[in-house]
Order: sequence, then structure tokens, then C-alpha cells
Amino acid sequence: MGCGASKASDGGLPPSRTNATTLRAMHTQLSAEHKRGAAVSEQAEDAPAPEAAPEAPAPAAEEAPAEATPVPVTGDVVRVVVYSSRQYEVELFENTAAEFKQKGINVVLDLIEAPLNVRTASFAKEATAVCAFVNDDVGTETIQFLRNNTSVRIILLRCAGFNNVDLAAAGRCEIAVVRVPEYSPYAVAEHSVALAMSLNRKIHRAYTRNRDLNFSLVGLLGFDMRGKTVGIVGTGKIGIAAANIYLGFGCKVVAQSRSARPELVEKGVEYMSIEELCKVSDIISLHAPLTKGTKYCINRETISVMKDGVMIINTSRGALLETSAALEAIKSGKIGALGLDVYENESDIFFNDHTGEILEDDVFTRLVNYPNVLVTGHQGFLTREAISSICAQTLGNLQEFVTAKESGTAFADLKLKNGIVATDVEIAEDRTKMASRAWGALKRLQTLRMYYDSHPDDTW
Repeated sequence: MGCGASKASDGGLPPSRTNATTLRAMHTQLSAEHKRGAAVSEQAEDAPAPEAAPEAPAPAAEEAPAEATPVPVTGDVVRVVVYSSRQYEVELFENTAAEFKQKGINVVLDLIEAPLNVRTASFAKEATAVCAFVNDDVGTETIQFLRNNTSVRIILLRCAGFNNVDLAAAGRCEIAVVRVPEYSPYAVAEHSVALAMSLNRKIHRAYTRNRDLNFSLVGLLGFDMRGKTVGIVGTGKIGIAAANIYLGFGCKVVAQSRSARPELVEKGVEYMSIEELCKVSDIISLHAPLTKGTKYCINRETISVMKDGVMIINTSRGALLETSAALEAIKSGKIGALGLDVYENESDIFFNDHTGEILEDDVFTRLVNYPNVLVTGHQGFLTREAISSICAQTLGNLQEFVTAKESGTAFADLKLKNGIVATDVEIAEDRTKMASRAWGALKRLQTLRMYYDSHPDDTW
């Protein structure tokens, strides 16, 4: 059931003129595939799930694609389709590509506004690589289409997060995946603090009033940042940068993360559980990656133990926050201010102009109309320094891949600096899913086989 398998093995109808002999062969093949998937599932079933560690290497999938298409990298032209591209990054991408051409790497960029998904993947038919952004659909179907219908053998993510990528499918299809783990942590950290300061001092409300020549100060009362307790959830590069800014304000900073950062501990930052952090913090700033373990880490239960009037800032991933629970807490006054640069259902909203439209997302529409909620459209990364770094690292990742393939490195032996692969558990889950699909197709073929066994002269 790997990439390149026939439609029938994926549960579709048999091709025309299929007879009993063909069905028996298909039945035998599916039975073998189902047994292989079931065996892998049984081995992984009792294994404890490892702590979320997206950068941990995992063994390559044992199942190879049905047909190994040569990687189209010749050292002459490397074509990249850049999906979800916007005007603000076109010039910087083109400048970076020009720099790489001076180094002897002929990169040709096709920058398009359309997002990457199974319907638009055909735009990359002749490309070596696709470049995807945070809300692009790099799921199973898209990856299988890229493998079976295009020359693409690497997915370049121009972002740090990769929760929108099916890494197990990519490994099975022998398509490498790389990301930009850090570009400018200061850009996002500064934006998160800007949201907090704007909400605290009501800058967004004052700006709107003053344009109407209303300079009344009623309703604009804020508080001193100095002395307040700020909880940082996730102390990667961005979390560290945010913590240092708040320490500069004279805030007490507490943190929750997979591991304590010595440089923060030395400055007096105390690490604690997410529950304890929620109890003591006046401001909670989210900077963790989105994984199965962090999804909805801020939920009804954790919100219930927070201080009344707490401020929550999220510039990381939308699904860290259970939005419906936050909406209820805003109405009750439990949450005093909410700053969002991300939203769990943002893919159909952010990065596009919806002027004059009526949004169908009732939760989001209600959120943006509260005076103590400030939403920006995933612009935390949007500084010239950050975009320049993203462009350079993205094409640098491509250069490393091209060099490795030109030297004859096999997919299983690729060790890319910023490469990401599926964990053992994700691979086992993927094989279980494939085995389940094979079982469904097997049952359908059994029914057809019974018919053709009793009608050997019939054809489909």
C-alpha cells in the first residue's frame, strides 16, 4: 500500500475487464500487505509513547515505493515551486536565489499564491522541490500525489512548525522534509510582548478613539508590568527571548517546558508544571510547538485555576489554546485580556483579505469583537530580518539536499541538518492505518471473488 500502489489496492474499484484470475492475484497481494501491517501494529501496540521530541531521528520506513523514479537533480537547474507566496517575500526570495546562482547553483523559483494541497500539487510536476508554509496541506494525499505524479523529492518548509505534514507518509514515499528551525526568535518574541503591552495599556482602543478626535482616558486604565508574574510555556529560542524581555521589565518569570534552560535558571526563572504556572501567573505567554502532548494545554481545566483577569498571549500555534473555553472565560471575566497571532482554525482566514465578507466561523467572529481581545493575522514572524533568514535557510536546505543526491546518497542514508522524520510511534500508526485500508479493500475483493468464482466466464 505504499506510494505507487494501484487504485485497487487503495480500496478503489478494479480496473475494467478484471476477471477472476486478476481478482485472485489482488486478493493474495492485499492479504500479505494486511498481515505485514498487522504484525507491525502488534509490536508497537504495547510500547509506551515517547515524550514529544519532533527532532528525534527515527528509522526509515521499511516499505519502499513501488517504483523508484530518479531524482531530477543534475547540477544545472533546480526548480522549486514556492506555494502560498506573498508580495512581501517575493523580492527577498528572488534576491536570495540570485546569490545562490552566483555560487553556481541555478535555482529557478516559481512563486505562486495558491496554497499547497492535493489539488495544486500538480503545479510542481517538473519541480525538484516544493516550498510550503504553515497552513499548507502537506498530508498523506498531497505527499502521495507528489510522489506518483511529480519530480518532487523534497519538501521545504519555510517555517519552524511541521504539524501540517504527514512525516510517516513522506518517509514511506521517500520524500525528504526539512524546515527552518529558527529564523529570528526575536521577531516573534517581540510581537508577543507587543500584544501584551497593547492590551495592557489599551493602545488599540486609544488609536481608534483618537482617529475620531476622542481623547478621553476613560476605560484605558492599565497596570505596571514591573513586579507581575509572567508564565512562559515553552522555552525554546522564542520563549527564551520573550522571557528575557519580561525580565528586563522587572517581571518575575516562571516557565514550563520539556527541559529547563540553564541560562534562564541562572537569571532566577523557576520551572514548574503547567497547572502551577497557571495558578501563579498574571500573564501567560505560549511559545510551545504543537504536538499531541501540547494540544489544548490551555483548556477549561487549566483556565479554571488561573487568576481572575489573567492575560493570555498566543503567538505559537492556535491549537495550544482551546478557543471555545477561552471564549467562555472572556465572557465570565476569568480571562481579562487575550492576544492572538494564531488561531486553531486560521487556515481559511489568515493571509487573505476578507473585506466585505461574512465569515462563517462564529467563534472567531465573536472573539474579534470583544474590546479586550486583540488579534493579528499570524504576522509575528514578519520582519525583514526574519524573512531574509527564512529565504536563506530554505535555499540552504535545498542546496544540502542537492549536494547529497548528486553524491549518490540514498534516501535512507540522508542526514540533513534541518531534516525531520517521523517517530517510531508515528510510523507504527501509519502502518496500522495502511493495514486497515488493506483489510477494507480485501473484504470488498473477497465479495467480488466469490461472485467470479461462481461466474468464471463473466468480466467486469
